[in-house]
Amino acid sequence: MYILLDGRRFTSKQAAHRYLCHKLGVYCYQSPNLDALHDALTSLPRCRIRLRHTTTLRRAVDGYGARILQVLTDSARENPNIDLLLS
Repeated sequence: MYILLDGRRFTSKQAAHRYLCHKLGVYCYQSPNLDALHDALTSLPRCRIRLRHTTTLRRAVDGYGARILQVLTDSARENPNIDLLLS
C-alpha cells in the first residue's frame, strides 16, 4: 500500500484528522487526537507513507502540525510495517 500525504492539507486540527482518516483508509477514530492517530498508525499493515511539504506541515496550525509530524515519525519507528518518507 502506498499513501501520499500533502502537508499543505493540514489547515486545522479537524481538517488534519479528517484528511488522515481518509488517506490512511481507517475509520475515523472516535476521538480525533494524537493518541488515537498513533494507535491507528501502529496498527497499519505494510505500507509506504510519503509526506510531501513537510516544512509546511511543521509550521501548520500553531505547532500542531509539528506534533502530527512527531506522531508520524514515532509511529513509523514503532511499527516496522511503515516505511515513512519525508520530503
